[in-house]
Amino acid sequence: MTSQYPDPSYIILARGPWRPADVITSYLPPSKSTPEIIAAAKRQREPALIAAAQRSSGHFFNGHVYGLQKFSKYKDDAGRSRLLLDFTSSNYFDMLCIDNALDDSLEWRGRITTLRQELFGPHRQHVALSPHLVNCFGFGGLIVTSDNFAILTRRASNLAVYSGHYTSSVAEGAAFPEDSANGGGVDLLRMVSRGMKEELALDIRDPDVTFISLGMDPKNCSCFLVTLINVSLTKREIQDQLRRNAPADGWEREELYFVSWDPESITDFMNNHTPWVSVTILEALRHSFG
Repeated sequence: MTSQYPDPSYIILARGPWRPADVITSYLPPSKSTPEIIAAAKRQREPALIAAAQRSSGHFFNGHVYGLQKFSKYKDDAGRSRLLLDFTSSNYFDMLCIDNALDDSLEWRGRITTLRQELFGPHRQHVALSPHLVNCFGFGGLIVTSDNFAILTRRASNLAVYSGHYTSSVAEGAAFPEDSANGGGVDLLRMVSRGMKEELALDIRDPDVTFISLGMDPKNCSCFLVTLINVSLTKREIQDQLRRNAPADGWEREELYFVSWDPESITDFMNNHTPWVSVTILEALRHSFG
């Protein structure tokens, strides 16, 4: 696959697979102390975001979001893999100003630098989970229909992150407190169901979900669960449903594709369409076909 935009580099932090009951979440309130350089980044960058919001015709979101603070993986007494996720919260503007802009130029103490350099050092190419950064947490989901088609999308050209890239079926961040579980952590099934409804108009309350791995995009400091979603609907039924019901966030994509869910068909499609954010697809292929 060749492209002038190389596929982003991702780190796989942990692999399952996990069923929803295997993932335990909790919530830690955000820190009240803000490092001075973080506050400076917000002051310098937020005016442009506010201006963009005023031009966006209602599509610019600044709600509260979850961020992953730490995680751990272990096996229970039955030998089953379990995953523990601890979250805190922030808002979307802060995420764009800070976590998604680690390499953007920043004026700091009379010189031009970057947040990545100041927080992690000049030679650090990746970032770990950090109390200075909330990051964005969500899921990248690949939906496979009952007649064995994978749903792939192309992101809209006006999105702030990876505009115009081809990717999996649905990508959604965890919203606070809409996706909150009883203990304050993320209700992962609610997050997945909401993402499918908002982006694809699929109202499936209890989807058949497998969390394949926990990933991180170090460029944008975002963490996500790679998610395989098997639905009981056929390709035709989903297409008919989309014709009847416009998804609330349908504007986030330019195209929708149904590709036979087998390695050869997926590879052929990927070789003929670029650029890609393909980590969810590649992880799902590895999980399903080895």
